[in-house]
Amino acid sequence: MAAVVMLICLMTCPSVARVLVPLRPENMSCSFVQTKESVMLQEKMVSSGRMYFSSPDKVRWEYVEPLSRVFIMNGEEAVFIADGKKQKVDLSKNRMFRGISQVMMLGLSGSPLLSDNDFSVEVRETALMWEVTMTPKKKDMARFMAEVRLVLRKTDCLVTRVTIVEPGGDLTCIELKDIDLQTTADEEKFDVR
Repeated sequence: MAAVVMLICLMTCPSVARVLVPLRPENMSCSFVQTKESVMLQEKMVSSGRMYFSSPDKVRWEYVEPLSRVFIMNGEEAVFIADGKKQKVDLSKNRMFRGISQVMMLGLSGSPLLSDNDFSVEVRETALMWEVTMTPKKKDMARFMAEVRLVLRKTDCLVTRVTIVEPGGDLTCIELKDIDLQTTADEEKFDVR
C-alpha cells in the first residue's frame, strides 16, 4: 500500500511534472506484482493483484496472491477487506489515512499536490524510459522512505515500476502490467458499505 501512495506522490511533484507530463486518465486498471525485500529475511515476499481507478476519487487496490486483501477508497470513505471482514477507515478522524487518500486521488487525477520542498528529484532519460529518483527532504517522510525510484514509459509517461527504499535498507518494488485506460470498472468494485 505504501508503494501506491508513493507512486502517486511522485507523479504530483512539480519537479517531476516539469519534465514529465503524466496522463490524466478517467479510468485505469492494471495488474501488479509487488516484491518486498527485507534485510532481515533471505526470501523475497511476492504479492500480485489488480488496481482499478475511476476519476475523480475512486481506487481499488486488490491483492490476489498469496492472500486476498483489498483496500478501497471512494471519495471520503475507505475500507480494508481481509479474511472476508470489512474494516471501515474514517478518513476525517485519521490524519494518516486522510493524507494518503488525498495524495492518491489528486495524484491519479493528475492534479499537483506536493511542492519542490518535499523531494529532491533526479531524472535520467534512456531510449525507452524515464527514470526518476526522488529523495524526501522532510524528516517525517524520510522516517518511512530513504528514496523512491520510478520508471515511466517515454511513449505516454505511464509509470511501469515504483521502488521504495526504506531507511533500514528494505525495499518494495511494484511493477504495473497490462495497463488499460479504456475499460470502466463496475461501480460495485468501489463499494465501501
